[in-house]
Amino acid sequence: MNSLLILFIMSAFGCSSNYSNSIADNKPAWVRNPPRSSDYYIGIGIANYTGNIEEDLRRATENAHNNLAASLRVQIESSTENIVTESSEISTDIMNYHVKSSVDMVLEDVEIVDTWTKKAKKEGYWVYVRLSKRLLREKARIKKENAKNLAKSNYQRGNESLSAGMIGSALSSFIEGYANIIEYLNEPLKVNYDGQPIVLSNALTQSIEEVLHGLKLTKLNDAVIEGQFQRSLSTPLKVILDYEGTNMSPSTSGIPVAFQPVDIKMDLQTAVIARNDNIARSTVYRLTDEKDVQYVIAKIDLGKIVSGSTEDKELENIILKSLSNLPNPSVTFKIDVANILMTDTYEFGSNVPKDAVNIIKESVRDGLTKSLGIAFTDNSARSNFSLEVKGISESLPANEYGIYFSYISYTFTLKDNQKNEVIFSNVMNRVKGAGLSESLALNKAIMNGTTKFKKELLKELTSVIEKL
Repeated sequence: MNSLLILFIMSAFGCSSNYSNSIADNKPAWVRNPPRSSDYYIGIGIANYTGNIEEDLRRATENAHNNLAASLRVQIESSTENIVTESSEISTDIMNYHVKSSVDMVLEDVEIVDTWTKKAKKEGYWVYVRLSKRLLREKARIKKENAKNLAKSNYQRGNESLSAGMIGSALSSFIEGYANIIEYLNEPLKVNYDGQPIVLSNALTQSIEEVLHGLKLTKLNDAVIEGQFQRSLSTPLKVILDYEGTNMSPSTSGIPVAFQPVDIKMDLQTAVIARNDNIARSTVYRLTDEKDVQYVIAKIDLGKIVSGSTEDKELENIILKSLSNLPNPSVTFKIDVANILMTDTYEFGSNVPKDAVNIIKESVRDGLTKSLGIAFTDNSARSNFSLEVKGISESLPANEYGIYFSYISYTFTLKDNQKNEVIFSNVMNRVKGAGLSESLALNKAIMNGTTKFKKELLKELTSVIEKL
């Protein structure tokens, strides 16, 4: 229960002179037979008796308000059941919101008439509240009239903006007007506009639809955009927003555009605004998905416009749901994603068997391919990076047990070919291997080197590439 209701309840409890706080043995008539009235909505609330008077009153009053709200709901539903214009789901959402809004509107006007409890038998704590029907009708009339006036004003402002070629302002005004009367979409609110009677909900919905229908999004990028996995796109995704339907040179600046990846993850600007040149630009910071072909849809961000028309999230969701069937212009970008290309070279002493060198080579390639999707090539002109692995070996004679020991010091150097600079360099010193021959000892030193590379250097190497 909200803080306003708690404050109201506690205030009401403090003003005991306004009602009788009965703890008598005899049940009041309103406990035995809930009263009926043509002048008031009535709510009866009950809470278990705990002895904590303030807490019992709070819970019983909350239940009484809920009981009164149920009566209000029946009255509101019966008065609008024959003029429902929306789908049943949206109509229910609007009805629920309208009832909640109506109760909140008159919350401070609900009065506690009486309370009763019987300590001896602990029959619960009872609260009797009521709300003047005349007062509710008057407040509802004023609220509806204000909504009509605001909606009509926004409708007029939208038409003026449209005539001036200010498409973004027109769309915002029409949607704000629509938000003004969302509670009354189930009712044909009529006003006079330019000497003619109009139904506001129809006029605003039609205006929003016509603006969306007149908007056209056109890609300014290539038909297929080339990108690389784990890298940014060199140029932003760009759409120009044109408008057909006005004699003025239209301006679509200020219209929000949403860029949404389709079934993939991508690090990009999802919410952007069309600039003064009518172009919306989304920067793709990183292609984080491994799919070879990826798609991004750009469309008018109605959610952004609606959120600017109301701070009520529940109302925002109802508005968006009711506008979901309207046409929303969109355009799709296609991105061909290539893996990062890398050349690699391995220089070891002549005494290191070639098969042993291939072991470290396969280990390095496997680790970088699995972690970053890197593809290896022999064409250095096409590669993004060049990796150089050097090994300096040292072999010792066999000891008295016939065991040979070999040591290999590894140097890993990574160069960014686009920047022509070394971006990573690290050394693994004297990685040890033992065997019954010098060749076996060198092989073991290579195997131990691959293990140490995966445990200590691979994560650091991939982190450097990811940050570029």
